[in-house]
Amino acid sequence: MLFTVVALALVHFCVGKTFTPCEFALELQKLNVSRHEIGDFVCMVRHGTNVGINTRRMVVSPSGNVEMGLFKISTTYWCKDSRNFHNICNLDCEKLVDDDVEDDLACARRAMSDLNKGFRTFDSWTLNCEDRDVDKDISDCGL
Repeated sequence: MLFTVVALALVHFCVGKTFTPCEFALELQKLNVSRHEIGDFVCMVRHGTNVGINTRRMVVSPSGNVEMGLFKISTTYWCKDSRNFHNICNLDCEKLVDDDVEDDLACARRAMSDLNKGFRTFDSWTLNCEDRDVDKDISDCGL
C-alpha cells in the first residue's frame, strides 16, 4: 500500500497539473487576468506544445535553449538555473514547472512588457492565435 501511495505521488510530480481550456481560463480569472486577455492566454498555452495545458512541460530546442512551464519561458534570460544567471523574472527556473501558475504568469507578463511585443513575444500565439477568434474555446466556460 505504501508503495502505491509513493508511486502515485511520483507520477503526479512528474506529470504535473493538466488543465482543460476552461479550467485554465478560470485559473487566469482567479489571478485577475482581464476577460479580453484570457482567450489569448488560453490559445497560446494550448498551442505551445502537443502535451496540452500542463504545468510541467519543458521543451529543449536543437540549439540547446530550454523553454519551461505553461508559457514556454526561455531559461536563457528570464529565470535562474545552473547554466544561466540573467534571471530577469527573479525566480528559479524550477518555479516555472510547479503547479503554481501565478509566478509563471508574472514572468510571461514581464517578458511581454520588457520586449514591448505583447502576445507577439510568444511564437505559439503569433502562429496559432493572432487574428483568430481566441474566445471560441472558452465561450462555454462561464466567465
